[in-house]
Amino acid sequence: MSHNQMTVESGRHASALRTAFPLAFPILSGFLLTDATCGIYTTSLGLPWWSPTFMSVAIFAGSAEFVVASMLVEPFNPLATLISIFAGTALFTALVNLVFV
Repeated sequence: MSHNQMTVESGRHASALRTAFPLAFPILSGFLLTDATCGIYTTSLGLPWWSPTFMSVAIFAGSAEFVVASMLVEPFNPLATLISIFAGTALFTALVNLVFV
């Protein structure tokens, strides 16, 4: 790839970024605020500083990260965990389906 082609390609990427950033900024700010809150909450529970980052990558569901952080510091109760997972999934599914009613 020649220098001119690289410059043109770089200009396209910069133009695309300038166009997309204002549209993506509200979502980005929501993710940053949710993750910062989850990080503060998780470390205040006594979990390691890296656990919120790991949960963000592994779980990828904002509210579930708060629930998992709470469950990690209490004694493990398999029945409560199972009920929480199924009840949360059922509630989320019901709320999503209400959009179509």
